[in-house]
Amino acid sequence: LPVLQQALELAAVTGDANLKARARFFEARLAAMAGNLTVAYEGFARARDLAHEAGDGELEARATGSMGVVLDNSGRHLEGLPLIEHHLADARRRGDRNSEMIAACNLGLLFRHLGRSDDARTSMELHLRIARELGELQSEAVACGNLAIMEADQGRLEPACDLYERNIV
Repeated sequence: LPVLQQALELAAVTGDANLKARARFFEARLAAMAGNLTVAYEGFARARDLAHEAGDGELEARATGSMGVVLDNSGRHLEGLPLIEHHLADARRRGDRNSEMIAACNLGLLFRHLGRSDDARTSMELHLRIARELGELQSEAVACGNLAIMEADQGRLEPACDLYERNIV
C-alpha cells in the first residue's frame, strides 16, 4: 500500500524508530488479514523488536499478543498462549482497558480452541464486561457472539440464541 510504504520511507529518512515499528505492525496486520500467517508472524516479531528498541512498551505488548493470535490461528495454540497472556498482563500493569479487552478476547478464543471451556468463558465474559464499561458496542457484539458460539458448542441452545440475538440487535 502506498501509505504504508510512505510511512516506512519517512521512518527511514527521519530515523523515527517508533514510526517504523508502527508501520511494520500494520504491515503485519495486513498480512494476517490476507491469510499469510507466516509473513504476519514474522512482521509482528519485527514490530515487537522495533517497538522494544523504540521504548514503546504498549506496541511491544500488542505485537507480542498478535504473534500469539497468529500461532493460535495456525493451530499452534499452546505456543500462542504465553504470548497472549503476556499482552493481557502488560495491559493490566499499564491500566490500559482497551488493550486488556482485546487480549481477553484473544485469550478466550485460544482457550476455546484448546477445549478449556471454563477459562474461555471467563476470558470472554471479561471481554464483554470491559466492552460495556468502555461503551464499545462493536466489541460488545463480538463478545456476545463468541459467548453464543461457546454456549452452542456445549449444547446450551437457549442461552446461545439469547446471546446471538444480543449480538445482532
